[in-house]
Amino acid sequence: MKYLTGAMVVVEVALALVLLVGAGLMIRSFMKMYALDLGVDTRNLVTMRIGLPDTRYKTPEGRQSFHERLLARLNSMPGVESAALASNIPLGGAETRRFEIEGAAPIEFDKRPRLARLIVTPEYFRTGRVKMIRGRDFEDSDGATGKPNVVINQSFAAKNWPGADPLGRRFRFSVEAGKPEQPWLTVIGVCPDITQFDPSRTEPNTAAYIPDRMDPMRGSAILARTRVPPNTLLDAFRGEVRLLDQDLPVISPRTMEQVLIEQRWPFRVFGTLFAIFAAIGLVLSAVGIYAVVSYSVTRRTQEIGIRMALGATAGSVIRLVLTLGVLQLAIGLAIGLGAAFGLTRVLKSILLVSPTDPATFAGIGALLLAVGGIACWTPARKAARIDPMIALRYE
Repeated sequence: MKYLTGAMVVVEVALALVLLVGAGLMIRSFMKMYALDLGVDTRNLVTMRIGLPDTRYKTPEGRQSFHERLLARLNSMPGVESAALASNIPLGGAETRRFEIEGAAPIEFDKRPRLARLIVTPEYFRTGRVKMIRGRDFEDSDGATGKPNVVINQSFAAKNWPGADPLGRRFRFSVEAGKPEQPWLTVIGVCPDITQFDPSRTEPNTAAYIPDRMDPMRGSAILARTRVPPNTLLDAFRGEVRLLDQDLPVISPRTMEQVLIEQRWPFRVFGTLFAIFAAIGLVLSAVGIYAVVSYSVTRRTQEIGIRMALGATAGSVIRLVLTLGVLQLAIGLAIGLGAAFGLTRVLKSILLVSPTDPATFAGIGALLLAVGGIACWTPARKAARIDPMIALRYE
């Protein structure tokens, strides 16, 4: 029976450690996601997607004309500060393509690095309240014949032209052999990094922004900054799109704040679940350690009385009792650490922190040691106060 109860305590401690580590990593990921700087001002920013069918918008000129008419209508709406179109919104992913730098040593196509390629209208950066670090924003003429200009983000500039001025430098997107070469793009501006991908994924954080005039989008996202609560204009935006094309579907109308809430949802939900189960496991392990140590003290009352009658001090009795609880706690922690390392491999794909984050593991280990120590301390103090004369009467 003694060994069974001890084994149960060890299992409870190990499970509590595993759950607490999972909860700690999820909570730390949630806090990192909550503090994430997207690079754009998400307040009063609304978004929705539209797609232009090839049957009615076959040519780039037709798509460009629709985009210009739509933006003219949106920008003239009461309560709208500015509106723009983009191939992808922040946190909405992006197409990535291989690229080559003008003047750099030739590299095989399959070994060239990848770069996020986003298409935007000239109002995009103003709508997102993104200020250029160097150079200038897009103008309406950028992207026209003879003006293949591009804005790059800070990470791309630092990686490819460290310590040098990137303005006026050129690069182009690579194509496989047999396909038409892409034009060389001239850098006219450098913007701060805008978070395009889920932070838990490993896509490159380098990005280039191409003016819509160069490659008018078939599918695009509307981004609009409003002077009024953005939810109040969602129906009005749908109406403006349908006035131009009544058969055009409007997809996922929402605010950027809602986009952030959706991105944080897994961390909040799983973090809460882990925290609830971890709290239960922590309480059970503490109660288990307390019960086992108390039971041991009760069974060893006569032994402890004899020790004290022979001169054992209260301190030595406390150490004797604590040894039992600490031993079970240590075994449970050792097993739990191994299991926790396995669990974090499963959670790795959704974590924003290292799955072996030392601060989390150290903090959880210290917490369990503290709780286990408190659970052992009460029966240890009780043992130290045993009256030897009374204890010797036990049979």
